Amino acid sequence: MSETLQSLNPTLVYEGSVYEISTGRITRIVWTETEANLNLQPQEGEAILIGHYDTRTHYVVDGAVVARPDMPIPQSIEVNGTQTITVPEGAFVRHPGVKVGTINGESIDVAPPLNADGYEIVIRAFPYRDHVLTVNLPTLERAKRAAKVRCIMRLKLVFSS
Repeated sequence: MSETLQSLNPTLVYEGSVYEISTGRITRIVWTETEANLNLQPQEGEAILIGHYDTRTHYVVDGAVVARPDMPIPQSIEVNGTQTITVPEGAFVRHPGVKVGTINGESIDVAPPLNADGYEIVIRAFPYRDHVLTVNLPTLERAKRAAKVRCIMRLKLVFSS
């Protein structure tokens, strides 16, 4: 239990994790004064486990807490042309300037970055852990673009003096 909550109300000694029975998704953490009150916390379609489990990293399968799996997607990719990435069906994707929302299908098209910095795509699909895919230009292309920017900056400095 958090120290702040404990200091505000030291009688809240029972802690539980409420989860959806159908999915295993842990939806909230609850604290009560008695174990009997703890068992009153779940609503219809929910159940409770004694203890505090991290919703970002765990879920419930057949009444047991297990680690949420990582998505079978690389942490980063280098692209110099449009590339298709397979994502879990129904994933929520935040893709800068292109898409935000639930994907109908199992793939997204990834375009090359417009600058040498690259960009990130956030992908959420329960029960997988949230995933961030970093999209970069190939190393040589990044170096060329960075050198071009440095050259332009030097020219601006020379002509502005």
